[in-house]
Amino acid sequence: MMDYEHGQNETKTYGLHANAYLVLQPIKNLKFRSSFGIRYLQNNYRKFAPIYNLSSDNFRNENEVVSEYVIYKIITENLLLYIIFQVITLGMRMKYGNR
Repeated sequence: MMDYEHGQNETKTYGLHANAYLVLQPIKNLKFRSSFGIRYLQNNYRKFAPIYNLSSDNFRNENEVVSEYVIYKIITENLLLYIIFQVITLGMRMKYGNR
């Protein structure tokens, strides 16, 4: 007996993720950073099941099921940073092993 419901399905998924940023320093100690990101996802699903009529309780009137969804996400961020003071760290030289 032929299996009418399984084995003829297909799923395809496509995605794109991208991000870009820009850093500007118009004057000393003032920085501006702007970033833009995008996410795109597309999913296609197709299930094929032929029309059949095997008995009064075992039949199908439609032959294909298709679904699709698309997701877009856009992310933006702007940051303005002014540095009032800087902490300067001095590294200490350490000797290991024989002296």
